[in-house]
Amino acid sequence: MEVSLERLKELEGMLDQIDRLWNEYQSSVLKTFEVWQDLKGILLSKIAELQGLIDYCKEKLKELDVKMKIGLIDEDEANKLKDEIKTTLDRATESLAKFEEWLSTFNRRIENHLRIVLSQVYAPEAEEIKARLSKIEELYKEGKISESLYNRLKSIIEALRTYTR
Repeated sequence: MEVSLERLKELEGMLDQIDRLWNEYQSSVLKTFEVWQDLKGILLSKIAELQGLIDYCKEKLKELDVKMKIGLIDEDEANKLKDEIKTTLDRATESLAKFEEWLSTFNRRIENHLRIVLSQVYAPEAEEIKARLSKIEELYKEGKISESLYNRLKSIIEALRTYTR
């Protein structure tokens, strides 16, 4: 089989496209990881808030049962209040399940992409990046790099620590 200049240029173009797509993919994964770091904290707060509401509703239901048994509250009034609390409890439980599912799904999906990208980072490179974190922090404190660049580099290093072990 003869090698033609046209075929070599075609191969070169294909490789250039692969390189460009790989770089875009890596960049997208790191940007997505940064967004996830922000949203994950908010999501965890919402989960904690909903869990607190669920616990509160369960305690209020127990309290109403006790008050009804000892005669501090009329049975009809207690049942009306219990229905309202159960409605709130059901909604909170449903929302909690959705938020927990999102947390699990997003964590799993992002971790899969990070593993792919970080599998291309060799351990010595990862160690070198980690060692430079203190220099990056110093540059940030001195005002020589922006907060957004500092946070981006910090999130990359955090990902390296988590996924290259």
